[in-house]
Amino acid sequence: MLGPSISATVALAMALAGAPTPVAAGPEARTTAEPDAPTTAEPDDDAPDDAAPDDDDALDDDDALDDDALDEPSASADAEVIPVPRIPADPARSGRGLLAAGGVLLGLGAIGRLAIEGFWAGPAALEPGEPFGQWSIPTIAFFTSFSNVLVVPGLVLTGFGARRHGTWRLASGAKARDPARTRRTHRIGWGLLGGGLGLWALTRAVALPVLHRCETNGCAYGYLEPTFWLSLGATTSGAALVGLAAGERRALRHVAVTPTLGPGRAGLSLGGWF
Repeated sequence: MLGPSISATVALAMALAGAPTPVAAGPEARTTAEPDAPTTAEPDDDAPDDAAPDDDDALDDDDALDDDALDEPSASADAEVIPVPRIPADPARSGRGLLAAGGVLLGLGAIGRLAIEGFWAGPAALEPGEPFGQWSIPTIAFFTSFSNVLVVPGLVLTGFGARRHGTWRLASGAKARDPARTRRTHRIGWGLLGGGLGLWALTRAVALPVLHRCETNGCAYGYLEPTFWLSLGATTSGAALVGLAAGERRALRHVAVTPTLGPGRAGLSLGGWF
């Protein structure tokens, strides 16, 4: 009887202590193990939040982005248009002196030609309907050549003066850059210059046969003088326009090399009008 009493005493003590009472497994006894109910872990307020970014890490990332932006220049910086510096405009090189000298020589040549015509109409008393003296052809050629001695250098000075003035007026800003206007002036100038020189050369080349066929003063002098003045006007205008266009084209083709400095880069920039 001591065994059952000891077991009852142990069971009573364990019950008082809150421990589960052991059940003896007998032949007929069956135990069923039930799974434990899933437990939900409640977040701990004291645990660090790994998902939240650290402020120091965010600042480091921002600094890295700033460094990358400085190391790699943007496309807008590469496409920056660098202003082309103007050619220094020296008033002494405006070409006005050459234009004035050319104008003086051309004026003297024109006055000389008018003086010869005045002599024919005045002291010589030549009438248009009178017979033309063939013997006077060498004399006419000799005296009319004096005007050409002044006209030819006048045309040269006018052309060079116009060229210098064309460069100066774009460099000084007195005239806006206009490539279309320059091309138009170039074409018109060469047309007038070529036409004037061609007219003068052709009319003088066939002058002797024409004068030999003329029977009156009106025919001979009416052929010589109009062709001279037409060729002189076209040639002078053409020389001025060609020189002006050449000077503007020189100013438009001006190229400037400027240093370029930037964060992490340095070099030279080539700019100009091409």
